[in-house]
Amino acid sequence: MVPKNRREYLENELFPTAMKNGNFGRELTFVGCELDAEAAGVDQYASSVVFLTATATSDSDRANKIQTADHQHTRFNLVVKFQPTDAKVRELMNSDVQFHNELSMYTTILPKLDNSTSIISSIFPKFYFGVSTLGNDPESDVVAIEDLRGLGFRLTEERAFLDYDHVALTLTALGKFHALSYVLKSQAPAEFAKLTAILKEHHSTNDMNIMIQKCSFRGIDPVLEESPKDPLIIKLRKLFEDKPQLIMKELITPEEPMSVICHGDFLRNNLLFSYDPTGKPKSVRFFDLQRSRYASPVIDLSLFLWINTTYELRSKHWNEFIKIYHESLSKVVEENDCSPPTLEQIHQELSKKGIYGYIHCSYFLPIMVCDFQLDIEQSASMSPDEMAIFMSQVSGEYGTKLLADIVRHISQFKCFS
Repeated sequence: MVPKNRREYLENELFPTAMKNGNFGRELTFVGCELDAEAAGVDQYASSVVFLTATATSDSDRANKIQTADHQHTRFNLVVKFQPTDAKVRELMNSDVQFHNELSMYTTILPKLDNSTSIISSIFPKFYFGVSTLGNDPESDVVAIEDLRGLGFRLTEERAFLDYDHVALTLTALGKFHALSYVLKSQAPAEFAKLTAILKEHHSTNDMNIMIQKCSFRGIDPVLEESPKDPLIIKLRKLFEDKPQLIMKELITPEEPMSVICHGDFLRNNLLFSYDPTGKPKSVRFFDLQRSRYASPVIDLSLFLWINTTYELRSKHWNEFIKIYHESLSKVVEENDCSPPTLEQIHQELSKKGIYGYIHCSYFLPIMVCDFQLDIEQSASMSPDEMAIFMSQVSGEYGTKLLADIVRHISQFKCFS
C-alpha cells in the first residue's frame, strides 16, 4: 500500500494541480483516487511504483464516464512512480538524476522529437504529471503516466527471452524512435543540441570497477578456455583488466554523426505488449525513461538483443534483426527528407560500442533468470567487494553459460573491435 503521506500528497497537491492545469483535459475537477492494492511494480528496481484510478468531475460527455445522481465522473488509470524510500538505494541508483531525466523526457524531449508526427504517441504511454527536485526533496519526486493495462498491454510472461515476433516488433519501434533524433538533428541542430544538454549523467559514482570486472570475466573466461588463441577474446579480456568503469564512460560518450537520444535501459522489463486474438504481439510501448541518454544507438540495440534473446535465436537471425531495425529507422528519416546512417554504419557502430550491452548483461542477465527477487536495499548496503562477489555468482552455472553464449556471439559476429 502507499504510505498515507504519499496518498495525501497525491490527493491534496498533485492531482488537483494537474487537473487545474488541464493535464487530463479541459474543465475537470479532481474528486479522489482509488489504489489498486493487488497490482505492484514488477521487475522495477529504481523506483517505488503504485497503480491507481483517479476520478474527476466534468460537465461534458466523455468516453469513460460513470453516471451519478448529480455528476458525470471521468476515470483515469495511472501508474505513479515515487523515489525509493531508502537513502542508500537512492544513492546506489542515482535516482535523483534518474527522475530528472525521465521527467525531462516526457515534458520536453519527446514532444520536441515528435515534431507533429504520431510516432511518440504510438510507442510511449501518455504522460500526466511529474515532479523532480534533483535531490532537494526526494520524497516529492514523482512521475505519473497512463496505465496501459486497460488497453490490453502487459509485460511478457517470460522474464528474459523473447521470441522472434516480439523482437522484430520491438526493433521496428526502436528504429522509429531513434530516427526522430536524426531528423531533428538534421533539421534543427541548435534546438536538438539544447535537448541533449538537458539529460544528466546518471551512472553511479560509486566504485563499480571490481563488480564490472568480475561479472565481465564470468562470461569471457569460459570462452577463452575453449579458444585460448582467439585474438578477439584475448583483447576483450584485456579491456576489463584495468579500470573498466572508464571503459563504460568512453562507450557512452556521444560521437557524431551517429549518436541519438536513447531509451538507455532498453530491455524486456521496460516494454509492454498488446496481442491479437491468436496471441501474436501487435503493438509495443516503451516506458521507464530514467536512464535515457544521448549516445550511440547501439547502447539500446546491443543491450536488448543480448539480454532478451537466446543464443540460438540471435545466431539464426542476427543480421536480419539489425536489418529490421535499420529499415524502420531509414523509412522515417527518408520520409522527412533526411539521410539515415547506412546498414554498414550500424554494424560498424555495434563493433565499436556494442560491448556496452554485454557489460550490462554481465551483471543483470543472471538476476533476470534467478529464482529470487533481488533485495535492492540489501545490495545497497554491500561493499564493492561484496557486491562484486554476489553479482558474479547469481544464477550459478546457468548464469555463467548465458554470459559465455553472449561472448561466443560477439566473437562469431565480430561485434567487438
